[in-house]
Amino acid sequence: MSKYSPFNCFMMERKPEVERRLGRYLPMWELASEVSEEWQAMSNSEKMRYQRLCSQQGDKLDSYGVPLRLREEENQMKKQEARDMQHHIADVVNKYHSSGGLGLLPFYVISGSFYLRMDEGCYVPAEISLLKFSFKTGIIREFHAIVEPFLPVSYRWLAMKHSQATHNLLPKDGADGEKIKQVARSPTQVANRIKNFLSEDYDKCRPLYTLHSEVEQVQQMLHSMTGEDKLKVYSLDILFQHIHSVLIRKIPLHVSTGVITESLWEYHVGIACKWHIDNEQDSVRYCTMSCVKQWVFLMCRHIGMVPAFGVVPEEGKHYPSGRASS
Repeated sequence: MSKYSPFNCFMMERKPEVERRLGRYLPMWELASEVSEEWQAMSNSEKMRYQRLCSQQGDKLDSYGVPLRLREEENQMKKQEARDMQHHIADVVNKYHSSGGLGLLPFYVISGSFYLRMDEGCYVPAEISLLKFSFKTGIIREFHAIVEPFLPVSYRWLAMKHSQATHNLLPKDGADGEKIKQVARSPTQVANRIKNFLSEDYDKCRPLYTLHSEVEQVQQMLHSMTGEDKLKVYSLDILFQHIHSVLIRKIPLHVSTGVITESLWEYHVGIACKWHIDNEQDSVRYCTMSCVKQWVFLMCRHIGMVPAFGVVPEEGKHYPSGRASS
């Protein structure tokens, strides 16, 4: 099994001070970038201290230098979190359906794209979109932000390859760079804007919902920007599965996923963010604002607003502008 490297021990020692200085949580990839110059400037005798420290670590480690004991604890914690999520969603849906308040219950839906996925599941955030909506009102409020790219030089080629295949948010030349610079914000600024958006009437016990397959991705990006462990991210697929079950009939999870990821409005330009509409219309299917709106509109369309809630669908709130409701 791998042992701690001296640099790994050095990073963990410096981590609290660097995070205090920057005022936010740092994932390991960003921490490595922050302290690498300091490490390179140290003498061999100074580095020997960390060589001795890492040789004293007794736990068996995986290939990333993480103790296997911690891995097992993490796996057990994830299983418990998944059970808690299932129980929370079922309890909320059943409670509000029984009281007749399900149609007015507000939900927060989030989508996050990334510039790069690093080792150990660390994501460098690129774009974040949030919606507050209820079935009766439709979309109530919107949030959108593009995050400044903070990339290690050695990973830039991979990030550019991913960007060009998806959201196209990484500038290809100087002109593109100026366009992005005008709208992009630092991770700290985006974190503050997210907190402000949620602070108006957000109950901290209420989770944010995203695609089942992207829960961990969005959770990690939010944590890296805000340092907040209290922001829970739950599965939108499971939420819709339970809502469908109480309103129409029970469906398996894969059917729920299929409904909310249907490609009906994938290339509908009008639901994307302003930046993608103005600069990259060919990439609107990867725009996070387009994603969250599609998920909400597809849920409304499949449930049926009139039979389920006695509400006539409203353009721009329950279905895309310029499209007939159905």
